[in-house]
Amino acid sequence: MDQDIKKIKPYINNIKKQLNALAPHLETLTKKPLDEQLLEENLERNKLDISNTYAYVLNSLFFAYGKVVGLQKENIDLIRTELNRVQNYMKQTNDYDNKISNLKQKNKDYQNNLKNNISKSLNNEPSISKKNFQGKHTKFENNDDDNNNKKNEENDEDKNLSEYNSNLVNEITERIIKSKSKKDKIAKRQTNKNKNNKNKIGKI
Repeated sequence: MDQDIKKIKPYINNIKKQLNALAPHLETLTKKPLDEQLLEENLERNKLDISNTYAYVLNSLFFAYGKVVGLQKENIDLIRTELNRVQNYMKQTNDYDNKISNLKQKNKDYQNNLKNNISKSLNNEPSISKKNFQGKHTKFENNDDDNNNKKNEENDEDKNLSEYNSNLVNEITERIIKSKSKKDKIAKRQTNKNKNNKNKIGKI
């Protein structure tokens, strides 16, 4: 009997140490009701952490208590099932966080690759490089006569273009009017034809 007690004591001492280490965390977790903690938290992700942690700690303590006091296997199994469910929720949460983290990293890598490819395509130079302005440049002198002639030519071109557009608009307008008139005549003939047919039927 004494030997059995000596074997158990190290386990009891280990449990006491773990409970003492857990006590501050439990005080922080339970200083306010769960509903109040959730209401005070704005971020849904943090609410999920609070709920998962609360449920995990509660079921873990129930499980340990059941083992210590010797609860029936059926009751222990119920607690274990609930504990597994909470652990599954926590795993899904971690998987989601990893997925979001991977997506952010892929997006960051894509942006860096795109930036590098653009830089390589430009030979690591800006779009407007000094090389584009190297060499001799022709100096143009102001010539009022040439400028006036150029302006006159441009005005003539604008005038001709305006007249062409005006004639084109008039032509299209006339076509639309003729087409509409033709359709109106056809519709009028069809209406008269229908009236004549009705009159014939009425006479019969």
